[in-house]
Amino acid sequence: MTACIIMNRHSKHLKQLGILFSLVLCVISNYSCSGGTNKFRLSEDCQQIDSFKNIVLQVFLENSGSMNGYMIAGSEFKDAVYDLASALSSRCDTTELFFVNSMVSMYSQSLENFVRDMSPQLFQQFPGNRMNSDLADVIAQVIAKTDSNRISMLVSDFILDVPNGPVLSIKQTQVRNAVKRKIVNDKDFSVVILHLESKYSGKFNGVLQNLHRPYYIWLMGNKYLLGRLLSKEHPEDIQHGIRHQCAFTPDAPLACVIASGAATKSLKSSSRRSAHFVELKMDLCSTLQPQAYILSPVNYDTRGNNGITVEKVCQLAKADSCFTHLITLKIPNRIKPCADGLLLKAQTLPLWVDSINQDYVPIGKHIPDRTIGIRNLIQGVSDAYKEVSSCGHVDFTISAH
Repeated sequence: MTACIIMNRHSKHLKQLGILFSLVLCVISNYSCSGGTNKFRLSEDCQQIDSFKNIVLQVFLENSGSMNGYMIAGSEFKDAVYDLASALSSRCDTTELFFVNSMVSMYSQSLENFVRDMSPQLFQQFPGNRMNSDLADVIAQVIAKTDSNRISMLVSDFILDVPNGPVLSIKQTQVRNAVKRKIVNDKDFSVVILHLESKYSGKFNGVLQNLHRPYYIWLMGNKYLLGRLLSKEHPEDIQHGIRHQCAFTPDAPLACVIASGAATKSLKSSSRRSAHFVELKMDLCSTLQPQAYILSPVNYDTRGNNGITVEKVCQLAKADSCFTHLITLKIPNRIKPCADGLLLKAQTLPLWVDSINQDYVPIGKHIPDRTIGIRNLIQGVSDAYKEVSSCGHVDFTISAH
């Protein structure tokens, strides 16, 4: 009887030891398979702070003869120009107004008068060649007058009035050179291009007609200043709307924080999880890209080959003044420690530019909704930024503990 009791107790102890041993093996196995816990941490250069004082808005209206047709009653042109110019002016310290062709002439009255009195008769009061403006020269003149605290708004139909096709390529190079020279002295110099349409009444193809014609607004200046202004006054909200938009800007660090407010995000690997998700609050206004472009995950890339992708991009409420978007990163479950970065890819020449361009043709063959040489002018800007692969980035590390 005593022997039987002893055997039962021995068997019970062995069973308990077996269970304990199995638990230890399970913990060791899970830890070795999971790889432990990593930490996601943003790099220090993510905190980009911009501060501008004595901001000047310069409005340049190109006043060649082809612009006369927009100066009619009920023209969307005047509405849109006044709407955008006054919105930007309200956020600047000073506004300066100019007419431009072969010469730049200051207009000394108010912005309201500038738009209200806009007419062929007013145009004729200012000097310069109004027969045919060389838009490559006009762009170069405006760029030369733009600096880190000065935003330039150039308004024109941007018809590249040249005698034959081969000259279009020369003007393209001229624009590229003007932009590249500016970037040397101002590394944050950027260009935003808006395509709009308006009623037009005047001679077209040698015949007096009433139709709709394209025109363009180019915004030029420091990327952070432009971004801050346009984040408050969205080009998409201009009266009568815009048809297209594109922007060319150098790469630079973006302001960013982990959405939770913590300095790091724990990435604990587990066999039950396929991926980690990290939410980042980011200020993307300095990228100058249209919302449709920013909100598409396919327009993002990473520096490394670590399997990190953008899962989702959401626009934050306007009340959040420091950051514009919430980006969700998808990170592989068993990712190894690494240094990586998130990039918003730079735009190349948009497809819509070809759809509105017309190469040089004789008078009588112009297409109303197209602009002669606009592709060459925009391509010239694009060429100046051809070595730029992203318009903003955030670097981060994933480290063990």
